[in-house]
Amino acid sequence: MRTILKFIFTLMLFSETAVSKDAVTNEHIVLITDRTVYAAGESLIFSASKSAAHTEDKTIDSKVLYFEIIDPNGRAICQHKFYITNYLQTTVQLPEDTESGIYFARAYTRWMRNFGAKSYAYVPVYICENILKPKLTSGISLIANSPENNDTIFFTNHQTTVFKTRSNAGISFNIPDNFSEYRYKILASVIPFGTSQNYHDIIRSKDSIPETISFFPELQGLTISGKLIAPDSGHKAGRIFCSILDSTNYFASKTTRSDGSFQFELPDRYGMHKVALTAASENGEMRMLLADNDYCTEGVAFLQTNLGEINLPASSLKMLLNNQQITKTYLSRPYKKTTTEPDTLLFFGKSDLRINIANYINMDMLEDYILELIPNLSVQIEKGKKTLHFKGDEPELNVFPPLLLVDGVCVNNLEDYLAIPPDRIKYIDILKRPVLRGSTIFGGVMSLTTNRNDFGGLDMMKYGNFYNFSFLSEPVYDTMQTMAEHIPDARNTLFYGAPVVQTKNRGIVQFITGDIKGKYDVQLYLEAEDGRYFKVLKTIEVQ
Repeated sequence: MRTILKFIFTLMLFSETAVSKDAVTNEHIVLITDRTVYAAGESLIFSASKSAAHTEDKTIDSKVLYFEIIDPNGRAICQHKFYITNYLQTTVQLPEDTESGIYFARAYTRWMRNFGAKSYAYVPVYICENILKPKLTSGISLIANSPENNDTIFFTNHQTTVFKTRSNAGISFNIPDNFSEYRYKILASVIPFGTSQNYHDIIRSKDSIPETISFFPELQGLTISGKLIAPDSGHKAGRIFCSILDSTNYFASKTTRSDGSFQFELPDRYGMHKVALTAASENGEMRMLLADNDYCTEGVAFLQTNLGEINLPASSLKMLLNNQQITKTYLSRPYKKTTTEPDTLLFFGKSDLRINIANYINMDMLEDYILELIPNLSVQIEKGKKTLHFKGDEPELNVFPPLLLVDGVCVNNLEDYLAIPPDRIKYIDILKRPVLRGSTIFGGVMSLTTNRNDFGGLDMMKYGNFYNFSFLSEPVYDTMQTMAEHIPDARNTLFYGAPVVQTKNRGIVQFITGDIKGKYDVQLYLEAEDGRYFKVLKTIEVQ
Protein backbone atom coordinates (compact mmCIF):
# COMPACT_ATOMS: atom_id res chain seq x y z
CA MET A 1 0.00 0.00 0.00
CA ARG A 2 2.87 2.37 0.78
CA THR A 3 4.23 1.82 -2.75
CA ILE A 4 0.88 2.68 -4.32
CA LEU A 5 0.47 5.83 -2.23
CA LYS A 6 3.97 6.96 -3.14
CA PHE A 7 3.09 6.55 -6.82
CA ILE A 8 -0.03 8.68 -6.40
CA PHE A 9 1.92 11.43 -4.62
CA THR A 10 4.40 11.54 -7.50
CA LEU A 11 1.61 11.96 -10.03
CA MET A 12 0.05 14.78 -8.02
CA LEU A 13 3.33 16.64 -7.85
CA PHE A 14 3.73 16.40 -11.63
CA SER A 15 0.18 17.54 -12.31
CA GLU A 16 0.65 20.67 -10.20
CA THR A 17 3.80 21.78 -12.03
CA ALA A 18 3.12 25.16 -13.62
CA VAL A 19 4.36 26.06 -17.09
CA SER A 20 6.27 29.33 -17.24
CA LYS A 21 4.58 31.25 -20.04
CA ASP A 22 7.65 33.46 -20.51
CA ALA A 23 9.55 30.42 -21.80
CA VAL A 24 6.81 29.00 -24.03
CA THR A 25 7.15 28.60 -27.81
CA ASN A 26 4.65 27.23 -30.28
CA GLU A 27 4.80 24.21 -32.55
CA HIS A 28 4.73 24.84 -36.28
CA ILE A 29 2.99 22.91 -39.06
CA VAL A 30 3.81 23.09 -42.76
CA LEU A 31 0.75 21.94 -44.73
CA ILE A 32 0.95 21.07 -48.44
CA THR A 33 -1.96 19.83 -50.55
CA ASP A 34 -1.66 18.07 -53.91
CA ARG A 35 -3.48 20.99 -55.56
CA THR A 36 -5.88 23.80 -54.65
CA VAL A 37 -8.91 23.11 -56.89
CA TYR A 38 -11.17 20.07 -56.34
CA ALA A 39 -14.50 18.58 -57.29
CA ALA A 40 -16.93 17.89 -54.47
CA GLY A 41 -16.69 14.28 -53.32
CA GLU A 42 -13.17 13.60 -54.52
CA SER A 43 -10.03 12.98 -52.51
CA LEU A 44 -7.72 15.67 -51.20
CA ILE A 45 -4.16 14.53 -50.57
CA PHE A 46 -2.00 16.43 -48.12
CA SER A 47 1.26 16.22 -46.25
CA ALA A 48 2.07 17.85 -42.94
CA SER A 49 5.46 18.30 -41.32
CA LYS A 50 5.76 19.34 -37.71
CA SER A 51 8.47 21.10 -35.74
CA ALA A 52 8.52 20.82 -31.96
CA ALA A 53 8.02 23.61 -29.44
CA HIS A 54 9.80 24.23 -26.15
CA THR A 55 9.01 25.36 -22.66
CA GLU A 56 11.41 26.29 -19.91
CA ASP A 57 11.93 22.70 -18.81
CA LYS A 58 10.75 20.39 -21.59
CA THR A 59 10.22 19.88 -25.31
CA ILE A 60 6.65 19.88 -26.62
CA ASP A 61 6.28 17.30 -29.41
CA SER A 62 2.61 16.56 -30.05
CA LYS A 63 1.63 13.20 -31.52
CA VAL A 64 -1.86 14.07 -32.82
CA LEU A 65 -2.58 16.30 -35.82
CA TYR A 66 -6.02 17.91 -36.19
CA PHE A 67 -7.04 18.46 -39.83
CA GLU A 68 -10.14 20.32 -40.99
CA ILE A 69 -11.76 21.78 -44.08
CA ILE A 70 -13.61 24.95 -43.06
CA ASP A 71 -15.56 27.61 -44.91
CA PRO A 72 -14.74 31.35 -44.58
CA ASN A 73 -17.14 31.55 -41.62
CA GLY A 74 -15.24 28.84 -39.74
CA ARG A 75 -17.86 26.07 -40.19
CA ALA A 76 -16.17 22.70 -40.61
CA ILE A 77 -17.28 20.41 -43.45
CA CYS A 78 -14.62 17.77 -42.82
CA GLN A 79 -12.68 16.89 -39.63
CA HIS A 80 -10.04 14.25 -38.91
CA LYS A 81 -7.39 13.40 -36.32
CA PHE A 82 -4.21 11.62 -37.33
CA TYR A 83 -1.27 10.22 -35.42
CA ILE A 84 1.90 12.06 -36.46
CA THR A 85 5.57 11.81 -35.56
CA ASN A 86 7.34 14.46 -37.59
CA TYR A 87 5.70 13.90 -40.99
CA LEU A 88 2.35 12.67 -42.26
CA GLN A 89 1.01 12.05 -45.76
CA THR A 90 -2.57 10.91 -46.20
CA THR A 91 -5.86 11.34 -48.06
CA VAL A 92 -9.25 12.67 -46.95
CA GLN A 93 -12.49 12.58 -48.91
CA LEU A 94 -14.37 15.83 -49.46
CA PRO A 95 -18.14 15.66 -48.78
CA GLU A 96 -20.20 15.12 -51.93
CA ASP A 97 -22.75 17.74 -50.89
CA THR A 98 -20.19 20.55 -50.60
CA GLU A 99 -21.37 23.77 -52.20
CA SER A 100 -19.11 25.52 -54.69
CA GLY A 101 -16.83 28.09 -53.16
CA ILE A 102 -13.63 28.94 -51.33
CA TYR A 103 -12.66 26.78 -48.34
CA PHE A 104 -9.58 26.44 -46.16
CA ALA A 105 -7.69 23.32 -45.22
CA ARG A 106 -6.04 23.81 -41.86
CA ALA A 107 -3.87 21.75 -39.52
CA TYR A 108 -2.88 22.22 -35.89
CA THR A 109 -2.12 20.42 -32.65
CA ARG A 110 -3.84 20.72 -29.29
CA TRP A 111 -0.82 22.64 -27.94
CA MET A 112 -1.14 25.18 -30.76
CA ARG A 113 -4.64 26.07 -29.54
CA ASN A 114 -3.00 28.00 -26.67
CA PHE A 115 -1.61 30.45 -29.24
CA GLY A 116 -4.84 31.03 -31.15
CA ALA A 117 -6.19 30.01 -34.54
CA LYS A 118 -3.99 32.51 -36.38
CA SER A 119 -0.97 30.31 -35.64
CA TYR A 120 -2.37 27.28 -37.51
CA ALA A 121 -1.32 26.19 -41.00
CA TYR A 122 -3.83 27.14 -43.71
CA VAL A 123 -4.17 26.28 -47.40
CA PRO A 124 -7.04 27.87 -49.38
CA VAL A 125 -8.87 25.48 -51.73
CA TYR A 126 -11.66 25.89 -54.25
CA ILE A 127 -14.35 23.18 -54.40
CA CYS A 128 -16.83 22.92 -57.29
CA GLU A 129 -20.04 20.94 -56.82
CA ASN A 130 -21.89 20.86 -60.13
CA ILE A 131 -20.81 19.21 -63.35
CA LEU A 132 -23.61 20.91 -65.32
CA LYS A 133 -23.15 24.41 -64.00
CA PRO A 134 -19.57 24.83 -62.77
CA LYS A 135 -19.04 28.29 -61.42
CA LEU A 136 -16.08 30.37 -60.35
CA THR A 137 -17.11 33.01 -57.86
CA SER A 138 -16.09 36.43 -59.10
CA GLY A 139 -14.35 38.75 -56.69
CA ILE A 140 -13.19 36.04 -54.26
CA SER A 141 -9.81 34.62 -54.95
CA LEU A 142 -7.58 31.75 -54.10
CA ILE A 143 -4.53 33.79 -54.97
CA ALA A 144 -2.55 35.64 -52.34
CA ASN A 145 1.14 36.51 -52.42
CA SER A 146 2.93 34.07 -54.69
CA PRO A 147 5.79 31.97 -53.34
CA GLU A 148 9.29 32.58 -54.59
CA ASN A 149 9.51 31.08 -58.05
CA ASN A 150 12.80 31.74 -59.78
CA ASP A 151 15.45 30.09 -61.91
CA THR A 152 17.25 28.39 -59.02
CA ILE A 153 15.14 25.31 -59.76
CA PHE A 154 14.35 24.16 -63.29
CA PHE A 155 13.32 21.15 -65.26
CA THR A 156 15.64 19.43 -67.70
CA ASN A 157 15.25 20.76 -71.24
CA HIS A 158 14.86 18.67 -74.38
CA GLN A 159 12.92 15.89 -72.70
CA THR A 160 9.67 14.30 -73.80
CA THR A 161 6.58 16.08 -72.51
CA VAL A 162 3.94 14.16 -74.48
CA PHE A 163 2.85 10.73 -73.22
CA LYS A 164 0.27 8.11 -74.10
CA THR A 165 -2.52 7.01 -71.78
CA ARG A 166 -1.67 4.27 -69.24
CA SER A 167 2.04 4.58 -69.86
CA ASN A 168 5.09 4.98 -67.66
CA ALA A 169 6.16 8.61 -67.62
CA GLY A 170 8.99 10.58 -66.08
CA ILE A 171 10.09 14.20 -65.89
CA SER A 172 13.64 15.04 -64.79
CA PHE A 173 14.69 18.12 -62.89
CA ASN A 174 17.92 19.77 -61.78
CA ILE A 175 18.76 21.67 -58.61
CA PRO A 176 21.64 24.08 -59.35
CA ASP A 177 24.65 24.25 -57.06
CA ASN A 178 23.75 27.73 -55.76
CA PHE A 179 20.70 26.20 -54.05
CA SER A 180 22.72 23.54 -52.22
CA GLU A 181 23.48 25.97 -49.39
CA TYR A 182 19.92 25.39 -48.17
CA ARG A 183 18.63 22.24 -46.59
CA TYR A 184 15.31 21.43 -48.18
CA LYS A 185 12.55 18.89 -48.67
CA ILE A 186 11.00 18.16 -52.05
CA LEU A 187 7.42 17.18 -52.87
CA ALA A 188 6.04 16.62 -56.35
CA SER A 189 2.56 16.28 -57.79
CA VAL A 190 1.15 15.65 -61.25
CA ILE A 191 -2.24 17.35 -61.53
CA PRO A 192 -4.67 18.75 -64.13
CA PHE A 193 -3.41 21.92 -65.77
CA GLY A 194 -4.08 25.07 -63.75
CA THR A 195 -5.44 23.37 -60.61
CA SER A 196 -2.62 24.63 -58.39
CA GLN A 197 -3.18 28.28 -57.54
CA ASN A 198 -0.53 30.31 -55.75
CA TYR A 199 -0.88 31.31 -52.12
CA HIS A 200 1.48 32.37 -49.39
CA ASP A 201 0.71 32.39 -45.68
CA ILE A 202 -2.99 33.32 -45.90
CA ILE A 203 -2.89 33.66 -42.11
CA ARG A 204 0.22 33.25 -40.02
CA SER A 205 0.92 35.38 -36.98
CA LYS A 206 4.10 35.57 -35.00
CA ASP A 207 4.18 33.64 -31.76
CA SER A 208 2.61 35.53 -28.90
CA ILE A 209 2.90 34.51 -25.29
CA PRO A 210 -0.42 32.93 -24.25
CA GLU A 211 -2.13 34.41 -21.21
CA THR A 212 -2.79 30.93 -19.82
CA ILE A 213 -1.94 27.38 -20.81
CA SER A 214 -5.43 25.97 -21.32
CA PHE A 215 -4.60 23.03 -23.60
CA PHE A 216 -1.97 20.50 -22.64
CA PRO A 217 0.09 18.83 -25.35
CA GLU A 218 -0.69 15.31 -26.56
CA LEU A 219 2.76 13.79 -26.09
CA GLN A 220 1.72 10.13 -26.45
CA GLY A 221 -1.54 10.11 -28.42
CA LEU A 222 -5.12 11.30 -28.37
CA THR A 223 -6.48 12.84 -25.15
CA ILE A 224 -9.74 14.16 -23.76
CA SER A 225 -9.65 17.02 -21.25
CA GLY A 226 -11.96 19.29 -19.33
CA LYS A 227 -12.78 20.76 -15.91
CA LEU A 228 -14.69 19.73 -12.82
CA ILE A 229 -16.78 22.53 -11.31
CA ALA A 230 -18.53 22.53 -7.94
CA PRO A 231 -21.76 24.59 -8.08
CA ASP A 232 -21.04 26.52 -4.90
CA SER A 233 -17.30 27.10 -5.01
CA GLY A 234 -16.31 26.97 -8.66
CA HIS A 235 -13.29 24.89 -9.66
CA LYS A 236 -12.40 22.22 -7.16
CA ALA A 237 -10.15 19.19 -7.21
CA GLY A 238 -11.75 15.77 -7.31
CA ARG A 239 -11.76 12.38 -9.00
CA ILE A 240 -12.84 11.83 -12.60
CA PHE A 241 -13.58 8.49 -14.28
CA CYS A 242 -13.47 7.81 -18.01
CA SER A 243 -15.00 4.85 -19.88
CA ILE A 244 -15.11 4.01 -23.58
CA LEU A 245 -18.48 2.32 -23.95
CA ASP A 246 -17.79 0.59 -27.25
CA SER A 247 -14.80 -1.19 -25.76
CA THR A 248 -15.39 -2.21 -22.17
CA ASN A 249 -11.77 -3.11 -21.48
CA TYR A 250 -10.92 0.59 -21.08
CA PHE A 251 -11.53 2.41 -17.81
CA ALA A 252 -9.39 5.16 -16.29
CA SER A 253 -9.39 7.34 -13.20
CA LYS A 254 -7.73 10.69 -12.58
CA THR A 255 -7.41 13.19 -9.77
CA THR A 256 -7.89 16.67 -11.18
CA ARG A 257 -5.43 19.49 -10.76
CA SER A 258 -6.13 22.14 -8.14
CA ASP A 259 -8.10 24.23 -10.65
CA GLY A 260 -10.35 21.26 -11.49
CA SER A 261 -8.76 20.56 -14.89
CA PHE A 262 -7.97 17.02 -16.05
CA GLN A 263 -6.71 15.15 -19.08
CA PHE A 264 -7.05 11.47 -20.01
CA GLU A 265 -4.65 9.74 -22.37
CA LEU A 266 -6.89 7.57 -24.58
CA PRO A 267 -5.97 4.24 -26.20
CA ASP A 268 -5.59 3.94 -29.97
CA ARG A 269 -9.12 3.71 -31.33
CA TYR A 270 -10.42 4.66 -34.76
CA GLY A 271 -13.74 6.17 -35.80
CA MET A 272 -16.52 7.37 -33.50
CA HIS A 273 -17.03 5.91 -30.01
CA LYS A 274 -19.17 6.89 -27.07
CA VAL A 275 -17.16 8.13 -24.08
CA ALA A 276 -18.53 8.56 -20.56
CA LEU A 277 -16.99 10.99 -18.06
CA THR A 278 -18.23 10.77 -14.48
CA ALA A 279 -17.18 12.50 -11.26
CA ALA A 280 -16.98 11.25 -7.69
CA SER A 281 -19.40 13.06 -5.39
CA GLU A 282 -18.39 14.36 -1.99
CA ASN A 283 -20.98 14.32 0.81
CA GLY A 284 -23.72 14.02 -1.79
CA GLU A 285 -22.55 17.16 -3.65
CA MET A 286 -23.03 16.76 -7.39
CA ARG A 287 -20.58 18.55 -9.66
CA MET A 288 -20.61 19.84 -13.19
CA LEU A 289 -18.27 18.19 -15.69
CA LEU A 290 -17.16 20.22 -18.69
CA ALA A 291 -15.19 18.60 -21.52
CA ASP A 292 -13.15 20.63 -24.00
CA ASN A 293 -14.19 20.72 -27.63
CA ASP A 294 -11.77 18.36 -29.32
CA TYR A 295 -11.64 20.60 -32.43
CA CYS A 296 -10.97 24.33 -32.39
CA THR A 297 -14.03 26.60 -32.31
CA GLU A 298 -12.20 29.94 -32.45
CA GLY A 299 -13.23 32.19 -35.32
CA VAL A 300 -10.71 33.49 -37.86
CA ALA A 301 -11.00 36.60 -40.02
CA PHE A 302 -9.54 35.61 -43.38
CA LEU A 303 -7.77 38.25 -45.40
CA GLN A 304 -9.74 39.34 -48.48
CA THR A 305 -7.71 42.34 -49.62
CA ASN A 306 -5.36 42.59 -52.58
CA LEU A 307 -6.48 39.23 -53.90
CA GLY A 308 -6.85 38.44 -57.56
CA GLU A 309 -9.37 36.06 -59.14
CA ILE A 310 -9.20 32.32 -59.74
CA ASN A 311 -7.62 31.63 -63.09
CA LEU A 312 -8.66 28.08 -63.95
CA PRO A 313 -9.09 26.86 -67.56
CA ALA A 314 -12.61 25.62 -68.28
CA SER A 315 -11.18 22.41 -69.79
CA SER A 316 -9.37 21.59 -66.52
CA LEU A 317 -12.48 22.19 -64.45
CA LYS A 318 -14.48 19.95 -66.78
CA MET A 319 -11.78 17.27 -66.42
CA LEU A 320 -12.01 17.38 -62.62
CA LEU A 321 -15.78 17.07 -62.57
CA ASN A 322 -15.99 14.39 -65.27
CA ASN A 323 -13.33 12.28 -63.57
CA GLN A 324 -15.12 12.54 -60.23
CA GLN A 325 -18.37 11.37 -61.84
CA ILE A 326 -16.58 8.39 -63.41
CA THR A 327 -14.88 7.50 -60.12
CA LYS A 328 -18.18 7.71 -58.24
CA THR A 329 -19.89 5.46 -60.81
CA TYR A 330 -17.25 2.78 -61.35
CA LEU A 331 -15.06 2.72 -58.28
CA SER A 332 -16.79 1.76 -55.05
CA ARG A 333 -15.32 2.79 -51.72
CA PRO A 334 -16.32 0.08 -49.25
CA TYR A 335 -16.33 1.04 -45.60
CA LYS A 336 -13.44 -0.50 -43.73
CA LYS A 337 -14.20 -1.41 -40.15
CA THR A 338 -11.21 -0.43 -38.09
CA THR A 339 -12.40 -1.06 -34.57
CA THR A 340 -11.38 -4.40 -33.12
CA GLU A 341 -13.38 -6.16 -30.48
CA PRO A 342 -11.74 -6.26 -27.04
CA ASP A 343 -10.10 -9.50 -25.94
CA THR A 344 -11.64 -9.32 -22.50
CA LEU A 345 -14.99 -8.21 -21.18
CA LEU A 346 -13.57 -5.88 -18.54
CA PHE A 347 -10.57 -3.58 -18.38
CA PHE A 348 -8.83 -5.70 -15.73
CA GLY A 349 -9.11 -8.96 -17.64
CA LYS A 350 -10.97 -12.07 -16.52
CA SER A 351 -13.05 -11.64 -13.39
CA ASP A 352 -12.57 -13.82 -10.29
CA LEU A 353 -16.28 -14.57 -10.23
CA ARG A 354 -19.09 -14.17 -12.75
CA ILE A 355 -22.69 -14.56 -11.65
CA ASN A 356 -25.28 -15.21 -14.35
CA ILE A 357 -28.51 -13.93 -12.80
CA ALA A 358 -30.63 -16.27 -14.95
CA ASN A 359 -29.05 -19.30 -13.23
CA TYR A 360 -30.50 -18.41 -9.83
CA ILE A 361 -33.91 -17.99 -8.30
CA ASN A 362 -35.41 -14.53 -8.42
CA MET A 363 -34.65 -12.26 -5.50
CA ASP A 364 -36.14 -8.85 -4.88
CA MET A 365 -33.01 -6.76 -4.41
CA LEU A 366 -29.44 -6.67 -5.72
CA GLU A 367 -28.29 -6.62 -2.12
CA ASP A 368 -29.80 -10.10 -1.67
CA TYR A 369 -27.60 -11.51 -4.45
CA ILE A 370 -24.55 -9.89 -2.85
CA LEU A 371 -25.25 -11.40 0.56
CA GLU A 372 -26.11 -14.86 -0.78
CA LEU A 373 -23.74 -15.37 -3.73
CA ILE A 374 -20.64 -13.18 -3.35
CA PRO A 375 -18.28 -14.35 -0.60
CA ASN A 376 -16.18 -11.80 1.31
CA LEU A 377 -18.32 -8.89 0.10
CA SER A 378 -20.47 -7.24 2.74
CA VAL A 379 -22.89 -4.32 2.92
CA GLN A 380 -22.41 -2.35 6.12
CA ILE A 381 -23.87 0.75 7.76
CA GLU A 382 -21.39 3.50 8.61
CA LYS A 383 -22.61 6.85 9.95
CA GLY A 384 -26.09 6.07 8.75
CA LYS A 385 -25.01 5.26 5.18
CA LYS A 386 -24.50 1.94 3.44
CA THR A 387 -20.94 1.00 2.48
CA LEU A 388 -19.56 -1.90 0.49
CA HIS A 389 -16.25 -3.65 1.28
CA PHE A 390 -14.41 -6.81 0.34
CA LYS A 391 -12.68 -8.78 3.05
CA GLY A 392 -9.25 -10.21 2.31
CA ASP A 393 -5.57 -10.34 3.15
CA GLU A 394 -4.66 -7.20 1.18
CA PRO A 395 -4.92 -4.16 3.50
CA GLU A 396 -6.25 -1.96 0.66
CA LEU A 397 -9.49 -3.99 0.68
CA ASN A 398 -10.26 -2.80 4.21
CA VAL A 399 -9.43 0.84 3.45
CA PHE A 400 -10.82 1.58 -0.02
CA PRO A 401 -14.32 0.82 -1.33
CA PRO A 402 -14.66 -1.22 -4.53
CA LEU A 403 -15.17 0.28 -7.96
CA LEU A 404 -18.85 0.06 -8.92
CA LEU A 405 -19.54 -0.24 -12.64
CA VAL A 406 -22.72 -0.60 -14.63
CA ASP A 407 -22.28 -1.29 -18.35
CA GLY A 408 -18.69 -0.07 -18.06
CA VAL A 409 -19.47 3.29 -16.41
CA CYS A 410 -18.61 4.21 -12.83
CA VAL A 411 -21.52 4.86 -10.44
CA ASN A 412 -20.52 6.66 -7.24
CA ASN A 413 -23.78 6.49 -5.32
CA LEU A 414 -24.11 3.08 -3.63
CA GLU A 415 -27.78 3.60 -2.78
CA ASP A 416 -28.64 4.15 -6.46
CA TYR A 417 -26.42 1.23 -7.46
CA LEU A 418 -28.14 -1.21 -5.10
CA ALA A 419 -31.53 0.01 -6.28
CA ILE A 420 -31.04 -1.39 -9.80
CA PRO A 421 -33.72 -4.10 -10.27
CA PRO A 422 -32.12 -7.57 -10.49
CA ASP A 423 -34.36 -8.55 -13.41
CA ARG A 424 -32.56 -5.92 -15.52
CA ILE A 425 -29.13 -7.41 -14.80
CA LYS A 426 -27.51 -10.09 -16.96
CA TYR A 427 -24.12 -10.62 -15.27
CA ILE A 428 -22.35 -9.61 -12.08
CA ASP A 429 -18.56 -9.69 -12.42
CA ILE A 430 -16.40 -9.60 -9.29
CA LEU A 431 -12.71 -8.86 -8.85
CA LYS A 432 -11.56 -9.52 -5.29
CA ARG A 433 -8.21 -7.74 -5.33
CA PRO A 434 -7.05 -4.09 -5.17
CA VAL A 435 -6.93 -2.16 -8.43
CA LEU A 436 -4.90 0.98 -9.22
CA ARG A 437 -6.22 3.14 -12.06
CA GLY A 438 -4.29 6.34 -12.52
CA SER A 439 -4.16 7.99 -9.11
CA THR A 440 -7.05 6.07 -7.56
CA ILE A 441 -7.00 2.83 -5.55
CA PHE A 442 -10.09 0.65 -5.55
CA GLY A 443 -10.71 -2.15 -3.08
CA GLY A 444 -11.84 -4.58 -5.78
CA VAL A 445 -14.41 -4.27 -8.55
CA MET A 446 -18.11 -5.07 -8.85
CA SER A 447 -19.39 -4.71 -12.42
CA LEU A 448 -22.97 -5.10 -13.62
CA THR A 449 -23.87 -5.87 -17.22
CA THR A 450 -27.51 -5.14 -17.97
CA ASN A 451 -29.76 -7.07 -20.34
CA ARG A 452 -30.39 -4.13 -22.67
CA ASN A 453 -27.21 -2.17 -22.09
CA ASP A 454 -29.40 0.62 -20.68
CA PHE A 455 -27.71 1.06 -17.27
CA GLY A 456 -30.56 -0.75 -15.57
CA GLY A 457 -32.78 2.32 -15.72
CA LEU A 458 -30.36 4.62 -13.87
CA ASP A 459 -30.29 8.29 -14.86
CA MET A 460 -26.62 8.28 -15.84
CA MET A 461 -26.61 11.99 -16.72
CA LYS A 462 -26.83 12.51 -12.97
CA TYR A 463 -23.28 11.20 -12.60
CA GLY A 464 -21.56 12.69 -15.62
CA ASN A 465 -21.72 13.26 -19.36
CA PHE A 466 -21.70 11.08 -22.47
CA TYR A 467 -19.97 12.13 -25.67
CA ASN A 468 -19.83 10.85 -29.23
CA PHE A 469 -16.09 11.30 -29.43
CA SER A 470 -14.10 11.38 -32.64
CA PHE A 471 -11.03 9.18 -32.30
CA LEU A 472 -8.21 8.83 -34.83
CA SER A 473 -8.59 8.44 -38.60
CA GLU A 474 -6.49 5.84 -40.35
CA PRO A 475 -4.06 7.21 -42.95
CA VAL A 476 -5.23 6.26 -46.45
CA TYR A 477 -3.32 6.52 -49.72
CA ASP A 478 -5.28 6.14 -52.95
CA THR A 479 -3.17 7.70 -55.70
CA MET A 480 -2.29 4.34 -57.28
CA GLN A 481 -3.48 3.73 -60.82
CA THR A 482 -6.35 1.37 -61.65
CA MET A 483 -4.71 -1.80 -62.97
CA ALA A 484 -7.75 -3.64 -64.34
CA GLU A 485 -8.37 -3.04 -68.03
CA HIS A 486 -12.16 -2.92 -67.68
CA ILE A 487 -12.12 -0.28 -64.91
CA PRO A 488 -11.46 3.31 -66.00
CA ASP A 489 -8.45 5.10 -64.56
CA ALA A 490 -9.90 8.54 -63.91
CA ARG A 491 -7.44 9.91 -61.39
CA ASN A 492 -7.19 13.67 -61.18
CA THR A 493 -3.90 13.55 -59.27
CA LEU A 494 -1.55 11.20 -61.12
CA PHE A 495 1.22 11.46 -58.54
CA TYR A 496 1.85 12.99 -55.12
CA GLY A 497 4.85 12.45 -52.92
CA ALA A 498 8.61 12.64 -52.87
CA PRO A 499 10.31 12.28 -56.26
CA VAL A 500 13.21 9.95 -56.83
CA VAL A 501 16.42 11.85 -56.06
CA GLN A 502 19.12 10.26 -58.17
CA THR A 503 22.00 12.48 -57.07
CA LYS A 504 22.48 15.51 -54.85
CA ASN A 505 21.38 17.88 -57.62
CA ARG A 506 19.23 15.74 -59.89
CA GLY A 507 15.91 13.90 -59.57
CA ILE A 508 12.98 12.51 -61.51
CA VAL A 509 9.20 12.46 -61.03
CA GLN A 510 7.97 9.03 -62.17
CA PHE A 511 4.27 8.26 -62.59
CA ILE A 512 1.74 6.33 -64.66
CA THR A 513 -0.70 8.23 -66.81
CA GLY A 514 -4.42 7.45 -66.63
CA ASP A 515 -7.13 7.19 -69.28
CA ILE A 516 -7.95 10.90 -69.43
CA LYS A 517 -6.29 12.88 -72.19
CA GLY A 518 -5.36 16.51 -71.71
CA LYS A 519 -2.81 18.84 -70.17
CA TYR A 520 -1.27 18.25 -66.74
CA ASP A 521 1.11 20.22 -64.54
CA VAL A 522 4.15 18.59 -62.97
CA GLN A 523 4.66 20.63 -59.81
CA LEU A 524 7.75 20.72 -57.63
CA TYR A 525 7.45 22.19 -54.16
CA LEU A 526 10.67 22.76 -52.23
CA GLU A 527 10.69 23.87 -48.61
CA ALA A 528 13.97 25.38 -47.43
CA GLU A 529 15.26 25.13 -43.88
CA ASP A 530 15.07 28.90 -43.42
CA GLY A 531 11.29 28.89 -43.98
CA ARG A 532 11.24 29.95 -47.62
CA TYR A 533 9.63 27.75 -50.20
CA PHE A 534 9.81 27.49 -53.96
CA LYS A 535 7.31 26.15 -56.47
CA VAL A 536 7.80 25.52 -60.19
CA LEU A 537 5.55 23.96 -62.80
CA LYS A 538 6.13 22.17 -66.08
CA THR A 539 3.22 21.40 -68.37
CA ILE A 540 2.94 18.02 -70.07
CA GLU A 541 0.26 16.44 -72.24
CA VAL A 542 -1.38 13.02 -72.30
CA GLN A 543 -2.63 12.01 -75.76
